[in-house]
Amino acid sequence: MSEPSTTENDADRTPPAREPSAREPSAREPAVQVTSAQVPSVRVVVLNWNAADLTSRCIRSIEATEWPPGELDLVLVDNGSIDGSAEVLARRHPGWRVIRNGANLGFAEGINRALRPADADFIALVNNDAVVDRGWLAPLVDTLEAHPEVGAAAPLIVFDRWFVDVEVAVGGEGGRARLTEVSVDGHGRWSQVLAGPGVARPPHWSIPLRRELEVANEGSIAIPVPAGLTDDGDGEGDRQEPAWLELTFESTRPIALRCGASSATGEPIDGVVRLSLPAGGRPGRRVNSLGTALTDHCEGYELRLGDRVDSLAEPEVVPGFTGGGVLLRRAALADVGLFDPRFFMYYEDSDLSWRMRRAGWMTMTAPHSVLHHRLGATAGSSWSGFFFLNYRNWLLTVARNGSSTDARRALGAAWGNSWPFARRNVVGKVRRLQRPDLDITRRWLAVMAGTGASLPRALATRLDDRWRRVGTSSTDAVGSRWLRTSAPSVPRPEMGGPTIVFIDVTDTLVSRWRAGIQRAVSELVTRLALDHLELSLVLMRWSSLDGAYRRLDDAETAAFFDPEAMPNHPPPPPPGRAPRWRRTVTRAAAVPPVRSRIDATRRRTQLRRRPAHHGELIIEEFPAGSIVLDLDASWNLGDIPRRVLYPRLSNAGVTVVSLLHDVLPVTHPDWFDPNLARVFVDHVDAALAHADVVVTSSRFSAGELLRLADDRPRDRRRGPLAIEVIPLGADPVARSPQPVDQGLLDRLAERPVVLVVGTLEPRKNHAGLLDAFESVDADATLVIVGRQGWKADELGERIRTHPGFGDRIVWPAEVNDATLDALYELATVVAVPSHAEGYGLPVVEALRHGCRVVSSTGGSLREIGGELVTYVEATDPNALAVALDEALTDGFDRAADVELPTWDAGASALAEILVRADPRGQG
Repeated sequence: MSEPSTTENDADRTPPAREPSAREPSAREPAVQVTSAQVPSVRVVVLNWNAADLTSRCIRSIEATEWPPGELDLVLVDNGSIDGSAEVLARRHPGWRVIRNGANLGFAEGINRALRPADADFIALVNNDAVVDRGWLAPLVDTLEAHPEVGAAAPLIVFDRWFVDVEVAVGGEGGRARLTEVSVDGHGRWSQVLAGPGVARPPHWSIPLRRELEVANEGSIAIPVPAGLTDDGDGEGDRQEPAWLELTFESTRPIALRCGASSATGEPIDGVVRLSLPAGGRPGRRVNSLGTALTDHCEGYELRLGDRVDSLAEPEVVPGFTGGGVLLRRAALADVGLFDPRFFMYYEDSDLSWRMRRAGWMTMTAPHSVLHHRLGATAGSSWSGFFFLNYRNWLLTVARNGSSTDARRALGAAWGNSWPFARRNVVGKVRRLQRPDLDITRRWLAVMAGTGASLPRALATRLDDRWRRVGTSSTDAVGSRWLRTSAPSVPRPEMGGPTIVFIDVTDTLVSRWRAGIQRAVSELVTRLALDHLELSLVLMRWSSLDGAYRRLDDAETAAFFDPEAMPNHPPPPPPGRAPRWRRTVTRAAAVPPVRSRIDATRRRTQLRRRPAHHGELIIEEFPAGSIVLDLDASWNLGDIPRRVLYPRLSNAGVTVVSLLHDVLPVTHPDWFDPNLARVFVDHVDAALAHADVVVTSSRFSAGELLRLADDRPRDRRRGPLAIEVIPLGADPVARSPQPVDQGLLDRLAERPVVLVVGTLEPRKNHAGLLDAFESVDADATLVIVGRQGWKADELGERIRTHPGFGDRIVWPAEVNDATLDALYELATVVAVPSHAEGYGLPVVEALRHGCRVVSSTGGSLREIGGELVTYVEATDPNALAVALDEALTDGFDRAADVELPTWDAGASALAEILVRADPRGQG
């Protein structure tokens, strides 16, 4: 997590308490081969903070490690994530032991929580933004096994990007140029450029931590490019065109570039030179780190940074390691302590490396152990707290471990890094009567205050070998009062990264209902989140309090994946007339001034009660290049209208994928509540006009959408409308055990059962089913599972007042999944009498249980049921009665091994659609 550091000028350092081996280990000694017969115990630790997809990428690579099965202790530490990532990771990776810290304790104490149980021989640390090669662990273990005096083995950490070399030549003697912008295929990459020979990195005068790229006469830089072909035909992948490079320089001289066989020249215009050329030459991997060392003033840096991977040397002893990838010996940690919790992050590994050296433990590289670090995956130096922690912890590391000479050099360097900026940005501007730029000076003052506050404690550890006990006790005292906290950032599309997909799950989460559309949302999203790492999902809900979307927190994520079981209960009695006083209050509250005052009071109350972290999860804007997947019943709530949201997203460069299960409220509005029909029509119109892709679940619904699209205007900027069809499944994901309503099942055990599942509404045709059931000769029980919906008051009253209600007609209304499964198993026949369906989930659910199904032909039902279902016309109750009689009396054997669509197939099809829709063209 930091630039590690060690040093050799230890003149006044405490002598080591243990006697190390007199000889330095040879880098060429044969390694000890690890076999399953005698495997050392190894714990692998990964730390997560609000980054489920990045961490999963790391974890899956570790799970593929070539190592005896079951011999790794896998530990995931979640550092107080608030975005639901801990819940997602625990479900994705059940083989990992999860340590959930209640707050963000930083890298140091977060990792310490996994180090303190000292029951493993070796402990491997892997940053969550890295992936490991399959054979990464054995070389590290071999190194520590072969050399008992080595306390840490440092792997080869390489950037996960391919780089091309660009030669820069500035015309004229003494010519200089400053590189200010670099883009690859239109994406900014200046911060990821590696400086080569002839390129200086002076600090920017007003932007904290920004290092410029300056070329004097001639120099070389390395630019990351996508895995694919360069103009010379080298590289990896199936990319058919070379990456296009665009570079901008500040210079008064002409500039020439060469990249392999590609070249470009340009003259300055108003002191700026802009050049573009295709990537050429042979791309290569570059080293991020192979151990660490210190500068003369004890600042840490990574050894071999920017070197080509194919130019590496043999294993060697180095001053230190980086906590982003290392194998530590338990005995060494027992000797010198753990990471300093008060460092929070950065330089905690430098400090530990230095303490190991003081005690006689060495760090040795293992170049055959390879980790791939994702370039720019985490905030790093762009995080607001980096400046403070990096410089404060550097000074504290020197204070604890360094000599008096080290301390003088470090303080001198700190003065040299701070005073010139204060003189130029503050003193000079005040003298010129200009507004001073206080940013860098203010940050340095915070560094000095933080260092001064922590210095006594750091110096005290020099006494009586206290430095050997650093970090050994658990603590929540981390960081500093001078450290600014920050909210987790919204995921953004990155070159080579997953497709970023934002998903609105508001209605499914709030309703806790898992039937119909909510069933589809729950099953599809769960499988996308747990099984499809090519996608990075951001689950969100609409916050009317903020007028914006908000990411789900950990509790909401858990509730979405494993909702509280719906209660098993009968339908509520018909509503009576409200008392006169209640009607009077309701009318008074509807008066606009009164309503405004009530709404304002309610808002203040909600703001007081809202968890503090909810404000940190607000999505201020959707990043360009991402996708918004709209598949929930978002027309049911006070959500932002899609006619407003969709154009806004499109204008921001966000791809819109809308899932519409059917368009029945548009084609048959008389079946629906008028308000629902109205908002649904607006929703469909917005999707057909502005969505990039519309997804549906049947060919019938796709045909209806195409017919409607012909009659509706289309945003010309969006291009032609794409309509895709995915299957829905019948195999719900396993969730927590739920109680079965055994009393209900016992009541139904005496007679054959006709089961109907679905909300009571005109389209579902429960009235026609009742007519048919009253004509059935067989002695059977009709079981109606479904809430009373719109335009169903007369139907509900008919059921309640039916002579057979409670005996031959049973209406449990709402049941949980366990009870519904039991009812399907008990049913003799399942009836689906709907006038029309966009898909027909009860059909496939019934077939999954081997039930006989009698269905109407409305909408998609014949398409979904195929040859496995008996069909009748929805408008013919006599035919339905005959079909039910036959099903109840002909001794039907339950079907077995019927091939049905699965939710996995539906989720995979949807994932393919989303990847193809990725504007970066990664599909």
